[in-house]
Amino acid sequence: MSDHHVMNIQPSEWSWNETKNWLHFYIFLGIIPISIIVFCANVFIGPATLEPIPEGYIPKQWEYVRSPISRFFAKYLCVNRQEEYEKYLHYVHQSWEAKRIRELEKTVKELIRDRQDYAGFSFRRNLYGKYIKEYRDYLDGKIIV
Repeated sequence: MSDHHVMNIQPSEWSWNETKNWLHFYIFLGIIPISIIVFCANVFIGPATLEPIPEGYIPKQWEYVRSPISRFFAKYLCVNRQEEYEKYLHYVHQSWEAKRIRELEKTVKELIRDRQDYAGFSFRRNLYGKYIKEYRDYLDGKIIV
């Protein structure tokens, strides 16, 4: 009993082992099904081959991709460039229309200010408009009573 044996205190490895166990579980949970899908796609479907396009048929964008998995991603997950371009053109058209309307409103306001007219931006049946114009013409001397 002269050796004086002492138990060495060290941190527990339980957390590290538990983390490794969960990491392996989730890696294999993803790797095994994905590898089965890739294997089946390459064996049973195979790569795409070039064939002549029938007359009148317009190919879709994903039909140009060779691999079946890449074709799946191009069809269901990736953005169609033509649709994005048409969305952009619609946005440009809408902004152009808004700019044109703003310029038209500015022109209308300037004409109202220059002609000292009453402000009628929208069509509303105004029974007194013609009398106001006649009175203004009378004041300008265009109408002699």
